[in-house]
Amino acid sequence: MCCEGGDQNSREGGGRAKLRHLWVGWREEICELRKGEDQLKQLSLTEDHIHFLQSSHSIFDHPEPDVSSDFNIHLNTSFDFVTKAISDLRDKMENIATAIAEISETIQADPDPKTRQVFLLYSCHLSLDPNTAFENVMLSEGNSKVTWIKKAQRHSPHPERFTKYDQVLCTEGLSGVCYWEVEWRGPRVEVAVCYKGAELVESCFGYTDQSWCISLSNSGCTFWHDEIQTKISEPRSSTVGVYLNHKAGSLSFYSVSDSGQMTLLHRAQTTFSKPLYPGFMVSRGASVKILTPK
Repeated sequence: MCCEGGDQNSREGGGRAKLRHLWVGWREEICELRKGEDQLKQLSLTEDHIHFLQSSHSIFDHPEPDVSSDFNIHLNTSFDFVTKAISDLRDKMENIATAIAEISETIQADPDPKTRQVFLLYSCHLSLDPNTAFENVMLSEGNSKVTWIKKAQRHSPHPERFTKYDQVLCTEGLSGVCYWEVEWRGPRVEVAVCYKGAELVESCFGYTDQSWCISLSNSGCTFWHDEIQTKISEPRSSTVGVYLNHKAGSLSFYSVSDSGQMTLLHRAQTTFSKPLYPGFMVSRGASVKILTPK
């Protein structure tokens, strides 16, 4: 009889211990779910939709509670209610996570935004790199403007400096989703992106498989890549917007009107394997200025 009583007490003690373990697990999960819900509420107040999508993924990265499958306790109605409440809250959070994932996939599938306001969410800061500037181009206005000059400048030798063409690169290498705008003046300019490398210093933008560029002039517009040209419509404005979705392999050039109207000039679809550096070519009497969008 004493042995039977001991076994029963042992079983009851073990059951209570497992019940406490389950209860602690529930409390931890409730705290995590409430924390995630609070974070979502805070994120929903931001006007930066891209930041919201990027930040929200981490909210759902918490493990499921560890509940042994061989633990069967006949819970009373109050525990059944707790279990259902947790399950409902978990389902709610999972539905939100699924919706956010679908939105993110839609953005990747449709790489170009539809309005300038959305383009500007991807604006990136760019600065011209003096170490790449050809001797007949001058940088000014805090390395945001490049102008052709007749008198060659003396530059210190640098392995990334252009040696044959009136070109310059930006300092920043881009590998995400980025947008920037430039204002051009003069007979002809080129707005480009390219991989960086010593082998490119003697190359003209668009004449290798390492660079993509749009040539702009008052008489027309041409896209160049790997020595292949594609004639496109005449630019309607002196402001050009460039939209890069590196992962999607999409590069788009837009004419931007004073009112903010976006007109697609050309879109290139390819696969990018390395960071891309924005660059510019200015002909005699021409200039390009990197704008700070407003």
